[in-house]
Amino acid sequence: MRWTGSRVRKMEAGMIYREVRKGSACTFGEVTSTDGRIQAMRLVVMEDDRHFFPNYNAAPVIHGRTLEKHPEIAEVLDPITAKLTNAVAQRLNAKVDVDGEDPHDVALDWLVAEGFVKKG
Repeated sequence: MRWTGSRVRKMEAGMIYREVRKGSACTFGEVTSTDGRIQAMRLVVMEDDRHFFPNYNAAPVIHGRTLEKHPEIAEVLDPITAKLTNAVAQRLNAKVDVDGEDPHDVALDWLVAEGFVKKG
């Protein structure tokens, strides 16, 4: 299927979710796989069978000199990074974007639930 330029509309990223859900003016759009609105709006993410889009996996970013000075930081962050899958990120993002919870509280609650930190 091909679309001519007259049938392609550019939208602000946040609008795409609502417009695709309505299904009238916009039947599909590019979204972020970790966005919590996907499940909340019952959207279906199409398989990227040609691997057109790069994976944007969550990863900690640390200044090189800081990591050289404190290599133990990687030991702390590695298990957190391993547990923070796209599905988990989507669920946590939904708590913020759909349910209106504070992102700091959502992150802390998850870290406590997974045993990475203690509350209090």
